[in-house]
Amino acid sequence: MRPNRFSLKNPIPAAHRRPVAGKPGGAAPALETILERAPGMVMHIDAGERYTYVNAEFLRVFRLTPRQVIGRTVRQVLGEERYAVVSPHLARAYAGDAGYYEMTDTDRDGNRTHRIVRYFPVLDSAGRIGGVAGLAVDATDFARREESLLKALSRAEAASRAKSLILANMSHEIRTPMNGVLGMTELLLETALDPQQRRFAEAAHRSAESLLRVVEDVLDFAKLESGNLRLASEPFRVRDIVDQVGAVFAIQAREKGLALEFEVGPELAAPLLGDGGRLRQVLLNLVSNAVKFTERGSVALRATGRPAGSRLQVAFCVADTGIGMSAEDQARLFTPFMQADTSSSRRHGGTGLGLAISQQLVGMMGGVIRVKNAAGIGSEFSFALDFDLVPEGMPGGPEAAGGVASAASRRLPAARVLLAEDNEINRRIVLDMLGPLRMKVDTAANGAEALSMLAQADYDLVLMDLQMPVMDGYAALREIRAGRRAGGTPVPVIAVTASAVAGERERCLALGFDDFLAKPFNRARLEGLLARWIGVRSNP
Repeated sequence: MRPNRFSLKNPIPAAHRRPVAGKPGGAAPALETILERAPGMVMHIDAGERYTYVNAEFLRVFRLTPRQVIGRTVRQVLGEERYAVVSPHLARAYAGDAGYYEMTDTDRDGNRTHRIVRYFPVLDSAGRIGGVAGLAVDATDFARREESLLKALSRAEAASRAKSLILANMSHEIRTPMNGVLGMTELLLETALDPQQRRFAEAAHRSAESLLRVVEDVLDFAKLESGNLRLASEPFRVRDIVDQVGAVFAIQAREKGLALEFEVGPELAAPLLGDGGRLRQVLLNLVSNAVKFTERGSVALRATGRPAGSRLQVAFCVADTGIGMSAEDQARLFTPFMQADTSSSRRHGGTGLGLAISQQLVGMMGGVIRVKNAAGIGSEFSFALDFDLVPEGMPGGPEAAGGVASAASRRLPAARVLLAEDNEINRRIVLDMLGPLRMKVDTAANGAEALSMLAQADYDLVLMDLQMPVMDGYAALREIRAGRRAGGTPVPVIAVTASAVAGERERCLALGFDDFLAKPFNRARLEGLLARWIGVRSNP
């Protein structure tokens, strides 16, 4: 329940001030009837704080008679406890102010009540403040509703926090083994396989990627629903993103006999500032649907640019020759969990979240996805976004371009890397991914082991998993930063995590990590990150 409080209002204008002479028996009968039958308590108190009038509701609430009230003081009628609440507001009214306060009380039956009391000064015939008039309204039901709503809000917030925690834990528990599946199949595909083995490995890799997209769709939808998804502002190149999207669907399109067409205008060669990862996610969703619902013909992704003031407007278009959709399907196209193909024998899978998420992401970036289609002919999805050009001197390196490794990563200098990771498979993946490079990689199963190894040898870079037994990555980083030698070059520590909690990257950077690597990752992203940080350390 809210505490008693006073809210000062403007003094009553003179035109609205009227003298009250004792009991309103001399007033018009209609006015007396209104006061007596008012649903709230009406009262008048003279300059000596004595009641000169109370209505029937006042007497009913306090179970008093007129003889027990009229001519007696407020203190005598209400008692010391209630008077302590009322007295400050009486003083303000006698000073010429009007206002209201709220008070919680207990009646003779032990019932809790909540009232809003409105008061204002009353002038006598000489224009002086001769008393105070008040109106008290029972607001118990409103207060109960408010309390109920506050409790419901508190429960909803607790449920939302619990949902976010569950999703974060689910993300970590799923993405960690997914890193093992994707990493190992990627390494397997780089070995000498016969055609059948390669087909099996490619199918496993694509299936793992599909499962990962489903998980990320659910997590992203939860973030959007709770308002916790934030866009990054980093350098990226449209050409790199389009190439990555094309690489994802090349095999699937070839197996279906589809022609994939990708076109990027020459005006888009310069790096742009924005969230390249989320843009890639939108294009992946659109091209995925196009390939999924197209049985013959082609799927095309085109990107063109034109100046828009001091920025560059980039128009994207994904067109296919697939099944198209009806007007009814198009109307619900961006509704969460809705799919154009809703028959019980659906041949096309999916969560029904991809387009809903894509529309919201494009909206956050300042655009809207538009659709042109005809059932049985094909569909065309398009949107346009404005981006800033990367300022001169600001790097637009491989990590900003979505994690594609540059040629420099293949020429990394000899270096020593410490990997702190409790998952044995993920340790093996990193060792195998970095095997062809000229560097020595030592491993630790937790943060405590990592600290011990750092005390015995110099490392050029540390890859630090965040969730580990004995000592997690956060605690290990604090010890590393606290124990670094004065004047020495601090070793770069990269946070490695499968957590998808909103703001995790920002949190890690604020805590002192030098960079952030999200699981699952591929060889290109890992090498690109190493190229950046080992290069920085080797060439200060």
